[in-house]
Amino acid sequence: MASVITLIYMVVLGKEGEPSTILRAISAGISITSVFWVIHVKWLWKFPLFNQIIVRPNLNGTWEGELVSDWKGENGRQVAPKAIIVVIRQDFLNFHITTFTNNFIGVSYVESLLIDKPRGVQKVVYLYKKETADYGTQESNEGVSELRLMSNDKQKLEGRYWTNIKTNGYLKLEKVSEKHVESFEEGQQLLQSKI
Repeated sequence: MASVITLIYMVVLGKEGEPSTILRAISAGISITSVFWVIHVKWLWKFPLFNQIIVRPNLNGTWEGELVSDWKGENGRQVAPKAIIVVIRQDFLNFHITTFTNNFIGVSYVESLLIDKPRGVQKVVYLYKKETADYGTQESNEGVSELRLMSNDKQKLEGRYWTNIKTNGYLKLEKVSEKHVESFEEGQQLLQSKI
């Protein structure tokens, strides 16, 4: 990109061989390219036209869905599916995931976006630490989620998770807003306002 801008600059000026023109053209090419990439990384990547340069799906926002776990309660029965709110904060280079249910908060600490369009692979993989929302207890655990991104009319994430306390389950999520919520209750209010 910088080379093309440099050549255009030199052709427009019409002084192709002069050293000062070559230096100005190179400087202009590097400067314009740098500014473009800064703007692209900050904002442009979110727009479909510019997202074709380097494919990076925009997952930013609040997602709602269901968590199905194989964990068994004190009575030995499997627990019922649980409502879950997932908040993804993303820029071009990084993203972070926070999950909320009525009794725990999960925070990601390693995240990866696996995109291989020719093979049909679009996955979000992350390691997380889960803590209870009841601060009177010290229960916490860690786990990994591997979710497949599906984009039809609405973006969806679906896949499995595993924890270090030997439980696993399934997450099914749908993006509901570009906004970021800060709690399970705020997520529920956002969903009610959409109805």
